[in-house]
Amino acid sequence: MDNSQNLTQSNSFKIENTNKVTNTEANKKPRILKIVLFLSLILLLITITGISSYLITSQKKTNVEKETTADSNKDDEEDSEEKRFSSRSDPKGPYFQKMYSATSTNGIQWTISNELIFDHTSVPTAVIRDNILYLYFVDASGDYDTLSVGISLDFGETFEKYDVDFENFNEWEAVDPSAELLSDGTIRLYFYGGFNNDLENQGDDEVNWDSKTHSIYYVESQDGIKFGESYLAYQDEGLTDPDVIQKNKEWLMIINKQNHPLQLAVSSDSGKTFIFSEDLEVQSGGCCDSILINNEYYTYCMETFQKLSLYKGIENGHLENSNEKIITVSKDKEISHPAVIQLPDKSFLMYYQILEKNDSTEHDN
Repeated sequence: MDNSQNLTQSNSFKIENTNKVTNTEANKKPRILKIVLFLSLILLLITITGISSYLITSQKKTNVEKETTADSNKDDEEDSEEKRFSSRSDPKGPYFQKMYSATSTNGIQWTISNELIFDHTSVPTAVIRDNILYLYFVDASGDYDTLSVGISLDFGETFEKYDVDFENFNEWEAVDPSAELLSDGTIRLYFYGGFNNDLENQGDDEVNWDSKTHSIYYVESQDGIKFGESYLAYQDEGLTDPDVIQKNKEWLMIINKQNHPLQLAVSSDSGKTFIFSEDLEVQSGGCCDSILINNEYYTYCMETFQKLSLYKGIENGHLENSNEKIITVSKDKEISHPAVIQLPDKSFLMYYQILEKNDSTEHDN
C-alpha cells in the first residue's frame, strides 16, 4: 500500500515536471519568434533606407549628367551656329545670284529663258535618272548657306526643293557640288568640304587662301536626297569647283584654282580617289561642266565674267577654246557656273548663274 502510494506520487511529480518543461519551452518559442521578427524588421528598414539612398544618389547623378550633356550639346550647337556661313555679307556671293536656264539642240547655239529657276543660289549641277531631274546647288535663301536639291518630274518645268541630308558631314560645310550618275543608278555627289573653316582661317589674305589645302569629298545616294558616308577624293592647295567626268575606266576631274590655271586630276578606281595630272593651259576659263556630245566632250566654262565659252579636248588631257561664245551678258551682270544635261529627246538643258551688279550693290549698301 505504501509502495503503491509512493509510485503514484512519483509519477505525479514527473508529470508535473514534464508539464513545467513543456510550458517553459512553449513560452520560449514566441519570444524567439518575436526576436527574429524584430531583427528582420530592422534589417528590412536598413535595406529600404539603403535602396532609397542609392536611388536618390543615382537620380541626382543622372540629373547632373543630363544637365552636363545638355550644356555640352548646347555649346556644340552654339559652336555649329557660329561656324555656319551666310553669303548675305558678300556682294558677289550666292545670296545675290539668280539661277536661269537655256536650251539647245546641238550644244552650241542656245536659247535663253528669262524665267527665274531659283533665287539666292550658286553652283548648279544636275543629273537625270528614270526621267526625274535632280538639280543640286548652293542654297543661300535661308539663315545660312547650305546644299539643296530641286527635283523635277517634268524635266525642269517645275521643281520641288529639298534640303540635302549627309550622314556624317555638315551640309553647311559643303559647297561647289558636282553630280554624277553611276551605272547602277546611284547618284554620287562631289563637293568642296570644309569651306566655312577655310574661309574663317583665311581672313582677308588671298595668299593664305591659295596656299591652304582644300579637300574634295564625295557621297552617294539612292533617293537623291539622303546621302551616306563621305569619302575624301582629292586634296590640293586652293582648289574649288570640281567638274567630274566619267571617261570609261579612267575618270577625270577639272578643278578651279584661284589665280592659277585650271588643274586636271585623274582616277583609276572609278572616281573614288584622284591624283594630280597636270595644269591645263587655260588661264581665263573657270567653273566648268563637261558632257559627252557626238563622241567628244564639250566643256562649258566661264571665260570672262560676261561670257560662257565652249572648250574641247579634255578626253585627251587638254582644253582648247572652240571660240564659240555660248552665252554673253551685258557689263552690268556677271554669268557663271554652267551645268549642262541631255534630255530624253536628245536636246540639251543648261542651268547657269547671273549676278546683277546693281542689285548686289544696293544690298551691300
